Amino acid sequence: MDAHLAFRGVGGPRLHLGVCGSVAAYRALDLVRQWRDAGVSVSATLTPSAQKFVTPLTFAALGAAPVYTAPFDDPQAPSPFAHLEPGQVAQALVIAPASAATIARLAQGQADELLACQALAFRGKAVIAPAMNPAMWSHPATQANIATLRERGCAVVEPGCGRTACGEEGQGRLADLREIYLAGLRALAPQDMEGIRVMVTLGPTREHWDGLRFWTNPSTGTMGAAVAVAAWLRGARVEAVCGPGTPWLPAGIARHNVGSARHMLEAAASVWPQCDAGVFTAAVADFSPVPPAQGGDKKFK
Repeated sequence: MDAHLAFRGVGGPRLHLGVCGSVAAYRALDLVRQWRDAGVSVSATLTPSAQKFVTPLTFAALGAAPVYTAPFDDPQAPSPFAHLEPGQVAQALVIAPASAATIARLAQGQADELLACQALAFRGKAVIAPAMNPAMWSHPATQANIATLRERGCAVVEPGCGRTACGEEGQGRLADLREIYLAGLRALAPQDMEGIRVMVTLGPTREHWDGLRFWTNPSTGTMGAAVAVAAWLRGARVEAVCGPGTPWLPAGIARHNVGSARHMLEAAASVWPQCDAGVFTAAVADFSPVPPAQGGDKKFK
């Protein structure tokens, strides 16, 4: 886990994780671990197809409780109302990976599987992270179903691009787990900063001597990145002015990459008039060297 994303002490809220049949199902195990490390209580439901790739016991071993598998024919079922219970005790629902079949069920209101029943009865915030073959993802039917779910208030973490398990290239891979992890935390967090626009400056600047050499400092930008993500989790619109080498930020944060102190000033000045608050954590250089004259001595002394 990246240092600026390792939130601790979130304790209290409960998140329900739905896992569908996909090669990417094994990656949901890392999501359980990350949310549990943040102090979130996690329960899980595995569809019959998901159980072909991962086992309920593995999720239970990582701290998911309860783990649902079937509505009626499971002698170990934690409740006779397993199709309703997550909606009664959890504040957020995340389905990752979400298959095309489950997405279609939710869009059409078809409750023929336990996870679909739970999702339809869920009244809290919902997040889906699809994963499927690129042709399936781009099909008009899938896109229409995604649009329907968005209209109903469901957050969608779109799949990434690249090579999928079937060997095809395109959009369909499960999104970066950091995006899904943070989407889950955002669904749980109070949105008390909604409507507020925050600017954060972070990281070092580089002051160039010439095209190859520069002076800088060892700032990592970790603190500023943590502040930016925390504000975004609570609903703020965040503008991050990032010096070189600063950490990854979620797609929901507007990132402005800069190099020198002058560039950082220009970027911050262009964003600031529209902001309500600013957090200035960047380690900006105090001086900028005068570049050597063209054709001068190239040896640095």
